[in-house]
Amino acid sequence: MKKAIIIPVYLKFRFPEELPPLEGLRLAKRAIKSLRVLRDQTFTLILPVCFDLPENRKGSLYELDQIVRDEVRALGREKILIFSSFHLPELKEYLTQKNFRDFNSLIDLKGFPKIRNTGLLLAQVLLLDPGYFLRKSVYPKAILTSLSLSLDYLARGQWVKAKECITPIGLLLHKRRGWGDYLRFKRDWEMVMEKIQEEGMDEILEGCWV
Repeated sequence: MKKAIIIPVYLKFRFPEELPPLEGLRLAKRAIKSLRVLRDQTFTLILPVCFDLPENRKGSLYELDQIVRDEVRALGREKILIFSSFHLPELKEYLTQKNFRDFNSLIDLKGFPKIRNTGLLLAQVLLLDPGYFLRKSVYPKAILTSLSLSLDYLARGQWVKAKECITPIGLLLHKRRGWGDYLRFKRDWEMVMEKIQEEGMDEILEGCWV
């Protein structure tokens, strides 16, 4: 199975003209450029892009999506799928129509768990291997990631974010409840993915490719 690399992009601003020079976008572009060092270049790059805008600016989502596409397209890399806040409502409506309304609460472009789920959904719909999330190694890797992020936020004095990152460790280490939740989620996730893969999401994803 071909591989997917998922790089979440979070962009917070007030006006569309603030987008191109944003540090978040510059970091994303540097991350994409750094992938050139990989020997295996047969992967598909998936960018879940969150536009964190004031409510009265939501009408600019299409314009913002196009700006990001132009910036990424200029890097000259092929096989990139950009799924932004512009496309999210269509995906949520699709899940509702397929009677997966409860699954909607797990899909978003804000909050690491929901961004991760969105990226995994896109990868699996495209029949790409998204990594080890649905394997047993998820627990030690999730603990290490949460701990590392928490320490990083503590070093910068961001106590609230540090607490948010370290809280999931309690659930992961609570074996009965943690594994039970994981196995139920894994079962529900695979059921939804099987159904979506059967029917496809071509209409939604067609406009996401760069």
